[in-house]
Amino acid sequence: MPNHHLMLTCTCLASQQEQCVIHDMASTLDYRRLASQTRGLYFVGPNSNTELQERFEALSEGAPVGKASVSVAMGRQLAVPVAAGGWVRVCM
Repeated sequence: MPNHHLMLTCTCLASQQEQCVIHDMASTLDYRRLASQTRGLYFVGPNSNTELQERFEALSEGAPVGKASVSVAMGRQLAVPVAAGGWVRVCM
């Protein structure tokens, strides 16, 4: 990271460094791709939209699809264009 030294001087990050184990993420392995193949957490690649839609349909178990509103921080509501069965699709 080119600006890594700047992040280390931030007092909020310094306190986290004292309390947390730091892991170097520099790797040739893309763990997002590994997760998509094993657990369906990330959807990347040319078929990602199809895979995401299939997973959404499986999770929502055929419930009617429509718009929804989700509560977020400070009492705000986030409008979600696609939701079904308590699941929301926030990526298209």
